[in-house]
Amino acid sequence: MTAAQLADLAGLAAYAAGFYAKTNPSAARMFGDAALRADMLSAELGRDEAHARDGSDLTVVNPEITDAVGL
Repeated sequence: MTAAQLADLAGLAAYAAGFYAKTNPSAARMFGDAALRADMLSAELGRDEAHARDGSDLTVVNPEITDAVGL
């Protein structure tokens, strides 16, 4: 799952939370929690994807490999 897909999921969960806000508060809280978690994970995954694209975080992954290839 990509960061963009998780962001879409967060938006859908937020919509569902609003939809159930008056008729089913328990479900609204559940969807609200899911929206917050998906949003946080999306931001984290987005940072990871950016690091993977530019290679800026490779030394954290495995310093022995990055030293061997000269990064």
